[in-house]
Amino acid sequence: MNKISLFITASLVSFSSATAQETSARKQPLNKAHQMNPAVEACLENLSQNCALTAAVQTVSEESQAMERAKVLHGVAQSMIDIGQIDRAKLVLTMAEEAARSTQLSIAVQVALKEAIPLHVALENFDYAESLLSDFTDSSIKDTLLTDIVTGKATAGISFEGLTEYREKFSNARRFFWIKLKLLQEYTIPVPAEGLSDLKAEVLSVSGSVSSYRARAALASILWKNQKQEEAQVIFDQLDQEFLTYSGEAVKARLAAAKLTAMYHAGISGQPLDTMFDFTKRQGHAINSMTEKGYFAEQLGPIEMILGEGASAVFRATYFDQLMDQIEYVHKLAKLSTTSNYAINQTIQSLLVAVNKVEDSYERDVYRMRLIQSARSLSDKDLMIMILKQLEDDDNQAKGLALMAPLL
Repeated sequence: MNKISLFITASLVSFSSATAQETSARKQPLNKAHQMNPAVEACLENLSQNCALTAAVQTVSEESQAMERAKVLHGVAQSMIDIGQIDRAKLVLTMAEEAARSTQLSIAVQVALKEAIPLHVALENFDYAESLLSDFTDSSIKDTLLTDIVTGKATAGISFEGLTEYREKFSNARRFFWIKLKLLQEYTIPVPAEGLSDLKAEVLSVSGSVSSYRARAALASILWKNQKQEEAQVIFDQLDQEFLTYSGEAVKARLAAAKLTAMYHAGISGQPLDTMFDFTKRQGHAINSMTEKGYFAEQLGPIEMILGEGASAVFRATYFDQLMDQIEYVHKLAKLSTTSNYAINQTIQSLLVAVNKVEDSYERDVYRMRLIQSARSLSDKDLMIMILKQLEDDDNQAKGLALMAPLL
């Protein structure tokens, strides 16, 4: 262990014994006068992985507000996970939780845990992540976090039986049904014969023609992945015939996107997939409503990105009215591209210009922190530095720098 790594660990251990009371779950609006965190500024002069983490820890040790300490520590933990410092990451997460709980404000604790739970999932601490849900009273938020947990389990490897056990943990059975279909489509989760039979019954009970179409497309994909190609093809053919009975450009585009997604995740490739891809894009061109264009982008954009049409996918960000919706959409695309992507890079820079026009300084930094995560997904260090230098809060600057550590 090098000296700076020892310093990081020692600083964290020393800090963990400190006590400080939080007076507010959210900091007051940031000062419009932009100033750089001295520790961050010094590190930027001679960037290294060690100085990025050390500057963040130094900022934590000097911060009086517990929620701000927790926020920066989450950034440190995220990078430690990515660079393989698992034991230290666990220690940092413990300190972040202690800082949040020291506020004795339930809303403050929930804000911190919403950020911590995905990190525990990344560490495959699934049971502990689930135990943290007891701090939440809003069933919708709990279901969203449960989705993160079960998706993490699917990534790590989950059985069909293990997946179905989550039915009782979700407050909204319908929401779990769609999550289950999505995970069974996107991940390799073998489904036993009895499970397929039950799944078919569930799908056939879905009401509403559009919802039924989407569910059957997903079912066909799942059947195909489970060596039931002939049965799956029968469903795909039925959907093609049924498609002709629908009217309305937006509806037809979204149904086409549902079938395209099902085919892609089934592993269908070559001319059949290319033909469906082109057909789906033509359906989308016919949409007039900007709102519907946005819904369609959510479906098609990720597939476009995967199939090599990233520029087209990124352009669809313009269909969203709200700035945060644009940022979230671009973030999803960035997560699908592990290397620098020119179209996404340019779009992020354009979004930064829009962010600078937002009146509230706290809100500006919220947007920037999401964009810095997008740049991180692209492994685009230069873009991260550009965004970091625009951050207005010293703790956000420290967190942004910590997030850069794996790229250094």
